[in-house]
This record gives sequence, C-alpha cells and structure tokens, in this order.
Amino acid sequence: MNNTKLGLISVLLLSISSPPILAQTEASETATPLKITPRLGIGHTSSGGGFDGFTRLEGFVPLLQSPGENLTFLEGRLFLDNDDANLGGNLTLGYRTYNANSHRIWGGYMSYDNRHTGHNTFNQLGLGIESLGNVWDFRVNGYLPIGDRRQGVGDVGVRDSFFRRNFLILEQGQDKEAAMAGFDAEVGAKLAQIGTDGDLRGYGGLYWYDAQESSEIWGWRVRLEARPSDNFNLGLSLQNDDLFGTNLVFTVGATFPGRRPQGLRDEDDQVVARLAESVQRTNAIVIDHQDDFQEVPATNPETDEPYVFQHVSLGEMGGDGTFENPFGTVENGLTQTMSDGNDIVYVQPGTNPGIPPFTIPDRVQVLSTGPIQQLDTVERGIVQLPLSGAGVLPTISPGAAASVTMGNQTTLSGFFIPNAGTFGIEGIGIDTVTIRENAIANSTQDGIVLFEATGNVTVTDNSIDTTGGSENSGFFIFNTAGSVDLNLVRNQIVNTTGDGMGIILFNTEDSTITLSENILVDNQLNGIGFRLANAVNVSFNINNNTIQRNGSAGLVSEVFRNSNSSVTIINNEISGNQFDGISMALIDNSKGIVTITNNEISGNQEDGIIMGLFADSDETVTIVDNTLSDNQFHGLSILLRNNSQGTFNITNNTILNNQLDGIIFTFLDDSRGMVTIAENTLATNQRRGMTVQSTTTAEGEVIIQNNLISDNETIGIAGLMLGESQLGVTIDNNEILNNGHHGIGVSIQEFATSRLRITDNQIDRNGFQGIELDFPEPDGIFIDTLNNSTLQLLLERNTVMDNARFGVLILAEDQSEIFASVRFNIFTGNPGTFGNPNGFLVQTGEEIIDPDPESTICLDLSNNTSENGFVLNYTDPESTFKANTTANNGIILIPQLPVEPLGDCPVP
Repeated sequence: MNNTKLGLISVLLLSISSPPILAQTEASETATPLKITPRLGIGHTSSGGGFDGFTRLEGFVPLLQSPGENLTFLEGRLFLDNDDANLGGNLTLGYRTYNANSHRIWGGYMSYDNRHTGHNTFNQLGLGIESLGNVWDFRVNGYLPIGDRRQGVGDVGVRDSFFRRNFLILEQGQDKEAAMAGFDAEVGAKLAQIGTDGDLRGYGGLYWYDAQESSEIWGWRVRLEARPSDNFNLGLSLQNDDLFGTNLVFTVGATFPGRRPQGLRDEDDQVVARLAESVQRTNAIVIDHQDDFQEVPATNPETDEPYVFQHVSLGEMGGDGTFENPFGTVENGLTQTMSDGNDIVYVQPGTNPGIPPFTIPDRVQVLSTGPIQQLDTVERGIVQLPLSGAGVLPTISPGAAASVTMGNQTTLSGFFIPNAGTFGIEGIGIDTVTIRENAIANSTQDGIVLFEATGNVTVTDNSIDTTGGSENSGFFIFNTAGSVDLNLVRNQIVNTTGDGMGIILFNTEDSTITLSENILVDNQLNGIGFRLANAVNVSFNINNNTIQRNGSAGLVSEVFRNSNSSVTIINNEISGNQFDGISMALIDNSKGIVTITNNEISGNQEDGIIMGLFADSDETVTIVDNTLSDNQFHGLSILLRNNSQGTFNITNNTILNNQLDGIIFTFLDDSRGMVTIAENTLATNQRRGMTVQSTTTAEGEVIIQNNLISDNETIGIAGLMLGESQLGVTIDNNEILNNGHHGIGVSIQEFATSRLRITDNQIDRNGFQGIELDFPEPDGIFIDTLNNSTLQLLLERNTVMDNARFGVLILAEDQSEIFASVRFNIFTGNPGTFGNPNGFLVQTGEEIIDPDPESTICLDLSNNTSENGFVLNYTDPESTFKANTTANNGIILIPQLPVEPLGDCPVP
C-alpha cells in the first residue's frame, strides 16, 4: 500500500516537472503545433453504486507524442474518500492515435487501481478501448480485481435464532467486502457547442459486475458531460441495477493548464485536440458489502460444547424432548439431562396442570418461557432464547417439602411457587446457584432458604410475598464454612414474618455480598438483617434499596468475635421502620470499615442511624451526604464502650427535625476515638443539634467544624464530660444560630479533663425558645466545670451576638480548675441579667448561692470587644482567680475580691 501511494505521488510530481524530451520525439525545443503539455487537476465525485464519494488530485503526463498524430501518456490520481478520508488511487498508461481518413481517434489503455475502505485494501487491473470523434464516441472498459478479492470486516451478529430438535440454532454472519469484476460500454454524441472551446455531450450504455458470493448484475447508465471551458468540467450520471439500486452521481473538476493544445485551426484539429482528454472509466474499485450467514448450534462457553435443550410443553402427551415433539412434564425433561453443564430444561406453560415439586440435578438449568431468557454463547455472547418473554409463569404445585430443591451449579428461572409446604426454594450444601425471576407467595416457611451455600450465589428479580409461621424470612442464608459471593439484586420481598433478607455467616472464609435495588417493605422483623461471627471476613455492598415500614429496623448489622467486615451503604431509602433506620454493632475484638453515603433515612420510630462499638472492637466510619430527618429518636447516635476504638468522619449530612438530638456521640468506659463532624446542617431537631459526651476513663479528639447548627429546640452544641474521661473538643468556624437555649453548652464534671477550643464561630440569637434542664439559663456560650474537673479552654475570634443572656458565661465550681485564653472575640447585643448586665461573665463558686471552696480560674483576657463590658467574679474567698486583662474594648468589672496576676498559670 505504501509503495502504491509513493508511485501515485511521483506521477503527480512528474506532471509538474516533466522535461520536454519526454513530451516529444524531436530533440529541438522549438514549440510544435498541437503539442500536448502536462497538466494538474483537482475534482470531486459524489457517492455511487459500490463506492463512496471522493476528492481527487490528478495529473496527466505525455510520454511520447507525434503532435497531431499520436500520443502515449501516463495519468495518475490520488483519492481521498468521504468515509474517514481513506486513501486510494490509480495509474493509467494509455495510447491514442488520430486517423485522418475517418477523422477519429482510436485508443486503448491499461490501469492499476487501489482502494482502501477503512477495513480492507483492494487492487485491480483495468483495460479499455475507445474511439473519439467530433460527434460520436464509443468506449468499452474492463475491470479485473487481483489479490484477495473478498475480505472480512467484522461480525454481523445473529440474524435469527431458532430451535431444531434439541439445539438452539444461531444464524450468524460476518460482514464481507468483495471487489467486483466487470465491464461497461457506452456510446455518446455531442449535444451542443459551448462557446469556442466547450461542449456538452451525452452518453448511454450498459454495465455488468460480478463478485465471489454475489449475484451477477446488469445495469444501465446515462450521463451528461459538460466542459464550459478548457479548464473546467462537470458531469452528471444516472444508473440503476438490482444490487446497488438507482444512483445519481455528480462530478466536478478543474485542470491547469487546460487540456487542449495551442494552434487549433479547423474541425480536424478539434478532434485531434481530444488526444489530451482524460480516460473515461469508473476510477474507484466497485465493492459489494455482503453478509455471510451460517447455521450453527449455540455453544456453551464454559464447556465449549453445544447446549442441549429438553423441551417441555406442560400437558402434552408423550414426546421425546425435541422442540418438534416436547415432553409434557418437567420430570421427564429432568430425567434426560446429563449433568455435564450443557443441559437446559425449557418449559412452555401449555395447559399448565401444575408441576409437582422437583429437585434440579447438578449443572442443569430449568427455565420457563415466562421472562426474557438470555444465554451466553461462544458464537455471539448473550442471545435471547426464542419464545421467551411470553409473560406466563408455570405454576409449581404445593407439596409436603420444598417446592424446588437446587443442586450444584443450577439455575431456576421463571416459575410461580405458591403455598409451599415448607420453603418455596431450598438449597443445602450446594456450590453456585442462580435463582431469578420467580414469584413465591404464601410459603409456610422461608421463601428462599440456603444452608451451606458457597461459590457464586445469584438471587435476582424475584417476588416474594408473605411467609407463614414465626420469623420466616423472604430470603435466608446460613453458612458455617466456606466462602460465598452472594448477589441479591432487584428482588421484591414483602409481608414476611421474619427479615426481608436474613444473612448469617459463622466460621466462614472471605465472602462478598451485594444487596442492590431490592424492595423490602412491611416485613415483621428487619428489612435486612445480617450477623457475622467467629473470625469471618465479609465485604458488604448495600446500594439503591428501598427499605420501608418493617416491624423492627430497616437494616441491622451485628459483627461478633474477631470478625472483619467492610460495609458500604449507598443511595438507599430507609424510612418508616418501627425501630432504627440503620442499626450496627461491632463486638468482641471485631474490626470494621463502614461507609454510609447519600442515603435518605427518615421517619423511623427510633434513631435514623445507631452504631455501637463494644468489647475491644475497632472501626473506621465515614458518614457523608446523607439526609437524616423526622426520626423519633436521634438522627445519628454513636456509642463506644468497653475498650473499643474508632475513627469517624461525619461530613456534609443534612440532619433535620429529629425528636431528640441531631447527632449524639458517646464515649464510655475505656473507649477511644477520633471524630470529625464537618459541613453538616443540623436544624429544627427537637432537643439538641449535637451532643458529645464521655465518662469513666474514655479518651477522644472531636473536631466540630464548618457546620450550620440552627433552630434546634434547646442547645446547638452540647458537651458533657464525666468520670475521669479525657476529651479534646475543637469547635471551629460553625454558624450556631437561633437555638432555643445555649448556642454552645459544655459541662465538665467528676474528675474529667477536657481540652476545649472554640474558634472562629458565629453564635447568634440563641436562647429565645425554651429551657434545657441541664443548663437552666440561655447563653451564647455556657461552660461549667464541677467536681474536681479540669478544663483547658481557648476562646478565640468568635462573633457572639444577640443571645438571650450572656454572650459567654464560664463557671468553675466544686474544686474544679479552668485555664482559659479568651482573645480577639466580639461580644455584642448580649444583655446579661438584671443584676449583671454585661455580655461576658467568668465566675468561681456557684453563680448565686452555696459557694464551693477552692475552685481555680486562670484567665488570659485580651483584645476582645464587648459593648457592655466584662465581669470577672467569684463568690467564695477560698477560690483562686488569676487573670491578665490586656487591650480589651469594654469596661472590665471585678465586683468582689481583687483578681490576682496571671503569673505562670498554664493557659493555652
């Protein structure tokens, strides 16, 4: 192909630079009358029968000539077609001679053609003879493809599929391109003169083409050829045949210089001038696009052998299992299977008298024509079975045991299973099973139950409605060994007496479980319930499910005894359940990774999400982009205890209108945690926006950052630290607005130690809606230390304005200690109380009566602004109050004993 392109380009260059010695037979360079000169041309031809439209660059080179008598010439063209600019071209070597007696030109040529279609490359030889006169012209052209004349393009696919005896026959094909051999002949005449140099000619003729695996065709063609000037030409042709139909082809071209030699004198010279015309032929190789179809039995890609169908039409008499003569019962079909992985019992409903319960032998599929049935094949990938999609599910009659018992590597699809005596479908000790597109109703026990099922288990597109007895699930799997890859997809499970889906794995190896696009509604226990124990390792992907109105929780997860779990919960709607939306427990040295993203969790009768970590467990939790609203308890509740630990990222959630707290986070016993609560909206909750609390010897770091916390009934952010716990809390860059009591309320008690950083927050208009029992007065920020507790406090760059009482109230009571830096804050519009009308109060001892001895406050108060001043107070002379008050904007009032210098107090 590259050599061909180089040859064509060389001819074009030659046409520009051809030396005179090639263009004449005389050595003299003196101009000779009627001498033909080299020329270049450009043009375009629209698409026609068997070829795409193309743009051409052409050159005409005289090789030998006797001016006015004969000419040997070389003509070359480069083609760029309309289909992806594929390149092609041709070379033509021709000879013409003028006969003065007949006033005609006689000529012949040989050509080589090349065409690249975008898929294949074809080559062709051409031959032709012609006779040109002043009025009449005659031409005959022949075309002979050489090389590989028929080449493949790609698979056409399956044109048709049908059953023949026990096989599925695929009529599959491949696209082919075939270069067509042929000839054309035409006769034409001059119709009109155009100016002095131009003319209009008309032609008519026949053509014939044939190619391998094509029918030969005869066609006709008429055309007009116009040359308005020596440098410009136009053409229009109309042709018709049985293969390519009717085609109208337009051509346009220009040459430089013109084709006619100089010095024309008379009519004879007008004929002689035609020695320089281009050869008229079909320049592009004609290609027939073919579909090559063959009938082959569909082959199983797992065995590389044909599928074997045992056909059943229920109610028929006799039969041999062929499509032409089917069995009348499923049992007869099953008895003919070989368990080699190729057998399919294919059931048409027929008169459907009811199918007795049956067991599927190993490696056999039982399919009905009710749903659309698709089969993987070697020949064409997935194909749809004929007759499938009829919509009628054959009925399996009730029996004393399970209606259908699965074997190893079996499939059941497309049956109605009502009123099963025990289970609708059962599998015990099996490996790899597919259960899809069945309808199961009113089973006495579970709808589908699998015991010790391993390998790939696929349960999709089933409908399970109503189970009997007590705690019988729609789907239930119980494994104590092995690993399972379980896929539960697009099932609808309603009205069961147990879980919609129940999963219990003990002592098993690595397993993967996907629960996707299921509808789990009105079941008496949980929508989804899974329990893992005894060192199992399981990955869960739970996405796009609808889980509503179940009698217990929407989703329950319990992970016990050294187990590892990775749980991803995405895009689910979990609403209206009688207990929690999502309930998760990690227990007994287990480990977990939990991601809860983009779920709608609303209207549940207890918490939206509740998570508990117990007994040395360790979990990493990400809760992002969820909506938790209108739940009767908390939006989100997380509890750590018994030496458990975790890392938590709670980001960008919308938590609204829950009856208790939006978020409550609790550290108990010896638990430890790292918590980030960022960019959430917590609003209109009926108690607190969020609560962080700790007790005993728990430790943790909590970052509360960039949240909008507004219109909650009591406190925006509440903290309660008890019992020797050590908790660091950072509250940074939040908007805390319009909450009914405190914007921020923190109480540190009973030997607890806390590090509290409150920085860059906007705390406005809190304290106008209600009373919180733990904190009886409403302030922008309220901090109270009690019972030998210790607080390290940084209060910096906050704007605290228009709150109902104090902007900030800090109390140290009952031998507690506070070491505080308060700087660069703005306090405005906070009225204080009638007896203490200021926006900022720090006080040792109790606020009003019963002073407690020996509390300590160390305060660095610097660079703050308060429009109604600052009060430093203590009600017990035994307490210690040390302070540094530097460069504050506002009156500093010390109404009791003098405050000591700050000295070396360890303020942050």
